[in-house]
Amino acid sequence: MSFLNLHRSEQARRRRRAAGASTDEAGMTLIEMVLGVMISGFVLSALAMAIVVILRTDRPTSDRITEAKDVAFLQTYLPVDYSSAISRNVDPLHQPIAGETLPGTNVLSLVREEGDGGATTIITSYRYALVGEDWQLLRYEWGNPDNGGVLTRTVVAHQLAAPPAEWTADQTPAHAIVVSARNQTLVRPVGDDMQITFKSGNAFTTGGAGLASNSELPTDYSGSTSDPTVVRSRCGGRVTLILDVSGSIGWYPDGPSGVKSAATGFIDAFTGTPSELSIIKFREYAGTVSPASYGSYFSVLTPGSTAITTAKTAVNNLVIEGGTNWEDGLYRATRSDTGVVHSLLPELIVFITDGDPTHARTYPYWWNNWWTSDTDRYNWTTTQAANAANFARERDGRTIGILVGDAATRPASVARLKQVVGSTVWNGTSGTDVGNAATADFFIPPGGDFSKLGGVLKAVVAGECGGTVTIQKKVEIGGVLNEPTQPWSYTTDVGVRELHPSTDTAITVDFTFETGQATKSVQIVEQPNAGYQLNRVECTSNGVALGNDRVSDAPDQASGVDIEIRPNEAVSCTFISRPE
Repeated sequence: MSFLNLHRSEQARRRRRAAGASTDEAGMTLIEMVLGVMISGFVLSALAMAIVVILRTDRPTSDRITEAKDVAFLQTYLPVDYSSAISRNVDPLHQPIAGETLPGTNVLSLVREEGDGGATTIITSYRYALVGEDWQLLRYEWGNPDNGGVLTRTVVAHQLAAPPAEWTADQTPAHAIVVSARNQTLVRPVGDDMQITFKSGNAFTTGGAGLASNSELPTDYSGSTSDPTVVRSRCGGRVTLILDVSGSIGWYPDGPSGVKSAATGFIDAFTGTPSELSIIKFREYAGTVSPASYGSYFSVLTPGSTAITTAKTAVNNLVIEGGTNWEDGLYRATRSDTGVVHSLLPELIVFITDGDPTHARTYPYWWNNWWTSDTDRYNWTTTQAANAANFARERDGRTIGILVGDAATRPASVARLKQVVGSTVWNGTSGTDVGNAATADFFIPPGGDFSKLGGVLKAVVAGECGGTVTIQKKVEIGGVLNEPTQPWSYTTDVGVRELHPSTDTAITVDFTFETGQATKSVQIVEQPNAGYQLNRVECTSNGVALGNDRVSDAPDQASGVDIEIRPNEAVSCTFISRPE
């Protein structure tokens, strides 16, 4: 090739390079390579972090979706189950269906009535159970068990908190599910709340109120419409009075008479309310006073009833003798001698004693045991009594204690009873100065005086039912009072309530008082039913008829009465109509 041709070839290559044409010699400089590596590192790091975030959030997001579904299930089932409930049971060992053993631990079992007049009975049981590796809340429903019944099972909550190592299936699963009574200081709580804790640590609370038992909001209204905002009365429920009848009571001149008078006054103060009472005694062992069997109750709704008369007679016939066994008295309020839990449990336990516990269920005769001192003995027997009281509290039984006599002045004796019942001290002085009786745990009559014990018990009743009016209905035909056969509606200062004879024996209305207010005038008007005319209204308090100075006809020809009520007493009124 000539020099001229070489020169032309070189010029051509330069022109192509200048024009941007690629050649076999094209490539990256060192700087370009370094920058490329750095940028690639940033991109890959960002991608890796994004993948980690996705992986980390995927499971919690899935958990939240599952929990949201479970919350919806709980909201769907629990309030509806409660709305027609007539009884409930939170005993962990409870098996609600005869002949059927349900798995897991009972959290809440409800008995419901549906249909006209409660024609269909339904049993629902919520249970905490391990299914595979997942702790779940299961809902079992036994429909119409009296006619064969059909058992269904629904999982209403997954992935609940797992139990701690020390937990056993006969214990309440408080780590995962807590059922708590609404308005816990009241003898009859207004429904329950259930808190569910998931294993994620998230918690959710829902609940409901049983409206079918003594407080149904009916759907077949006649006349006035029942007001669903009227709060269910705190008054009414099962109350157990436990009396110390040990020999030391007799050391005081007014000891036996003080205990008996206070107990009969307790019955009188509750008379006319929808409450049910049970009275137990204890010395070195427990015994029944009235009714004759443990776990049974008598109604105090009707003044002068045979049940009330029988109970007061049994109290007045009590014999004072023997030792002091706190544990057995408290134990028998909730269980049989062999440990079987009563089907009906007290919602309030009132425990009265004049001294320290000398006996316990395991060792009823202290002189045959290993105790080396009175202090050693008292500490051990007090612990056993506290365990019995805790058993009742775990089943929504409020337990209060009253210490009377010389023991009320001994710090060690006071500390022992507080260990059993609680440490919130009553700040009232009598049945008229009730103080914090509705919330206190521990009561002492002024000076520990037996003659003032009755005032303490009346304060307890006032804390539960003071300022309430219980309404009953009767139809008089030929001079005979008969139960009504149709609903009756009553208008009060706090709303409208209906009494349904198929489900209610009475309805109770709570009235509020200003601080220091001694009396209050309230009006109760009955909505007339076709074919009947109100003839009279009879009102009582403490089983004694109220006079015209406190009860008068409602003005403007209304079918009702004006009543003067007091914050420290319960009033009961019976509306009596005659056919036109």
